[in-house]
Amino acid sequence: REAGTNNKIISCQFYNLGAGGVILGGGDLRTLEAGNNIVENCVFHDLNRIEKSYRPAVYLTGVGNKIRHCEIYNSPSMAIYMMFGNNNIIEYNYLHDVCLEAEDQGAIYYGRNPAERGNIIRYNYFENIPDHFNTCAIYHDDGACGMTVFGNIFYKAGKWNALIGGGSDNIYQNNIFIGNKIGLHIDN
Repeated sequence: REAGTNNKIISCQFYNLGAGGVILGGGDLRTLEAGNNIVENCVFHDLNRIEKSYRPAVYLTGVGNKIRHCEIYNSPSMAIYMMFGNNNIIEYNYLHDVCLEAEDQGAIYYGRNPAERGNIIRYNYFENIPDHFNTCAIYHDDGACGMTVFGNIFYKAGKWNALIGGGSDNIYQNNIFIGNKIGLHIDN
């Protein structure tokens, strides 16, 4: 997870890959010093030919990193998997037609560590995530805490648009939910 600082992946195409796209890390979890690493204006599609699950287009880890202005589609599994991270920003992305073959996943997935706080998901458009699996656009799994979800649009984005599986201090504000039976599911 010592990925350095101020690295940028800009305007790249990732497709026909066997097991995911980019692992983006950096920053210091002990001091919360930002890595300032960015994936920006990239397109990811037709991923995971070999390993179908838990191989996202972008695996986001670390502190203070960003994914923005990207399009991610046609993937059997999640688009963004966030693990071991704080103060990361996911913004202005178009995430659609993902989780096509996966059960119990989200286009953006994180969880299992209540210390992962301060992450922000804002101004993204989620569309056409299958509803025949237990899938959603944003999945806060197993006690995930402290995320702000602001100004996103969810259109036919999974069985639930968002699922909060326990946890606390997750804030949804100014989002639009369209075309699903259930917009937001919260359990214990």
